[in-house]
Amino acid sequence: RNVQIAFPFGFWIAGVLFDTAVGREKLNRTHRAKQLNTIVGSLGPAIIKAGQALASRPDLLPSEYLDELQKLQDDVPTFSNEIAFQIVEEELNKQFG
Repeated sequence: RNVQIAFPFGFWIAGVLFDTAVGREKLNRTHRAKQLNTIVGSLGPAIIKAGQALASRPDLLPSEYLDELQKLQDDVPTFSNEIAFQIVEEELNKQFG
């Protein structure tokens, strides 16, 4: 699971660092913010909750990122119950109903 989380964030961070190195960080900020929203939204409820928390921290992120992450508060991607139970069962090594 750590790789599933770290891999997309690592690529995203590499993109932001590249943008900064070539002087295009502000130009690409909206694009990178959308990428971050997509990544956070695809990694499940705990990561979405962290993204929602970041959305209310203007002291940590530029406004483009806040605008995108605030979408997680209004339009949370659905997460099927079947997948949720499967994850819990795998993590606990126990089957439910």
